Amino acid sequence: MLGANDGLVSTARLIVGVASSGAGSVAILTAGIAGVAAGSLAMATGEYVSVSSQSDVEAADRAGETAEHRAYPAAERDELVQICSVASCPSWGSSPRAGAAGSLSSWW
Repeated sequence: MLGANDGLVSTARLIVGVASSGAGSVAILTAGIAGVAAGSLAMATGEYVSVSSQSDVEAADRAGETAEHRAYPAAERDELVQICSVASCPSWGSSPRAGAAGSLSSWW
């Protein structure tokens, strides 16, 4: 919501600035359309970079975890059991520690 308000205020300031310079209606309309287009492209580019960066981080994390899993399967299993004993793992039932060994066997 704040991004939408910021875009509206920026476009309104641009239009008011051009209009106060004494420009004609065509110039005001052109400036407004250009401002909206530039703002939209800037927001889209920022979102693309953000999502792309997050995807790269997730891929690197996944690769690291895969390498650790291959190198130290028992330690990774114990780590997963520990995580699920603290966090809620609904697919493992109400007692993650009790059901973890059986449920994890399908992962290994």
